[in-house]
Amino acid sequence: MSRFFVTEDLELAKELYETLDELLKGIGLLPMNNITTRPVLHKAVDRGMEVLDRAVKEGRYVVPSGE
Repeated sequence: MSRFFVTEDLELAKELYETLDELLKGIGLLPMNNITTRPVLHKAVDRGMEVLDRAVKEGRYVVPSGE
């Protein structure tokens, strides 16, 4: 595999993690009962936070400074 594809994959992964992070922040602005009363949304939020947590722990995503 060429370095171009590896770099491209890393940039795509970074963009995906940033998008997921922003989505979770937006959902976090909703009243809690709007999330907890919708099991599918609640499960998706939990899973999204697990994905970001693992990415941060493994060094694949760095939370932007100031947050």
